[in-house]
Amino acid sequence: METIAKAVVSFLELLEAEGRTLKQKTLALFISFIMMLMGGLLVVVAFAVASYALYVYLSAKYGVITAALIVAAVLAVIGLLLICRGSASDTKETAKMTSAITPAAKEGDNGNATK
Repeated sequence: METIAKAVVSFLELLEAEGRTLKQKTLALFISFIMMLMGGLLVVVAFAVASYALYVYLSAKYGVITAALIVAAVLAVIGLLLICRGSASDTKETAKMTSAITPAAKEGDNGNATK
């Protein structure tokens, strides 16, 4: 009976220690998430301010309409480049994960595992 009681007490102490560790790790994760969120927000604000500054500079040289079109074109190109890069890296990551999970496909095999 004493052995069972010691085992139960040891198990409960282990659970308590793991609970403390989980609490600490969860708090660290939450703080990291908040920091990344604030950093991302600051990057978006900085990008908006830089875009507005470019617009103000160009509007003094070329007029309001032309400046707006130039800034819109620049932002559209940046957005398209980011979309293309994200799509390409997503495809590569998906291919890596798929090749790690499934056996390598042989030439002429259309991915059909049954023959």
